[in-house]
Amino acid sequence: MKLARDKLDAWFSRDDAGRDLELQGVSYSLDEQGVDLLIRILIEESALRLDGGKCAVTAKGLLAAEALQTAGSNSAQGFVAMWFDESLRDAWTNGFDPGIRIAGFHPVRIDNKDYVGGISDEIMAEIRRSRFVVADYTGQRNGVYFEAGFALGLGLTVIPTCRANDVDKLGFDIKHLNTLLWNTPADLAEGLNRRTRAILGAGPDAPNPC
Repeated sequence: MKLARDKLDAWFSRDDAGRDLELQGVSYSLDEQGVDLLIRILIEESALRLDGGKCAVTAKGLLAAEALQTAGSNSAQGFVAMWFDESLRDAWTNGFDPGIRIAGFHPVRIDNKDYVGGISDEIMAEIRRSRFVVADYTGQRNGVYFEAGFALGLGLTVIPTCRANDVDKLGFDIKHLNTLLWNTPADLAEGLNRRTRAILGAGPDAPNPC
């Protein structure tokens, strides 16, 4: 759990107007509602506990975090959080997908997967199964901010990307991040392969481990 305890305590102890924006930033949340939703999910899963206005990670949360770190280190899956708009179809086909595969990992996008039940539950399940998350902020979709925040809260690596002509619209809380900017799908594939290898090393299926 990378959400600092003092920041969580401050979040619950202040009124709505005085809530700490740093927590919004470190959790990759687009707004206060995003932080509230992320924390509520962690509380409902008994990973966090509220006690007299104070917040603490539970024993279950600590064990889950350790298990996720161990499982994540062995996972070959990279989850892609992005806008499912037709304008980004080529970016997926010739950018995200090959870039992650060349780095040696298996890319997953939730709309390409068959599942039964709620999509939110399935998204969280797939993020849990992943070694890392690629969060593409092109289009400024609320879901991408939430999925990045959820992954970060689980201790997973999040690689931020954005189409260059959309970077000026990034939320204030993520503008400081080393975001991978791209203009064409080819740029994206090359940059994502390079960035993924630099951060995580070559994946188990890398055609060229160097």
